[in-house]
Amino acid sequence: MALPRNLKIPTKDFKKLAKGAKYSFGWFGLKVMGNRGNGLRFAVVVPARVLKKAVARNKIRRQIQAVLAQAASKSQRNLDVAITIRQAPPAEFKNIKNAVRSALLKTGAT
Repeated sequence: MALPRNLKIPTKDFKKLAKGAKYSFGWFGLKVMGNRGNGLRFAVVVPARVLKKAVARNKIRRQIQAVLAQAASKSQRNLDVAITIRQAPPAEFKNIKNAVRSALLKTGAT
C-alpha cells in the first residue's frame, strides 16, 4: 500500500528535515521535525548501498509505508518524519512493523 500524496513530504520540506531531531533504532534512523499545520507526513529512504536490488528496496519501502499509513490515521500531530534504512531490515513483516511502531511511539510522532 503506497502512502497517499497528502502523507508524503515534498522535496522542499524534506531538505529542511536535516535540522530536525535525529533518533537511531538499530537498522534504521528517524528524523523528526514540526511542520506548519500540514499534519503528519512521512518519507522513507532506502539507499542502494543497503539493498542492491530495486525490488528489495521497493518491498521494504512499501512495508514501512503501510505501517506509517496506519499510524497517520490515528495521529493528529503536525510533524514531518523521515525514516532512513541503515542496514538490511529483518525478513519478517511483523518485526518491521513492531520496530517502526515502537520507534514512532518513543519519538512522540504518534
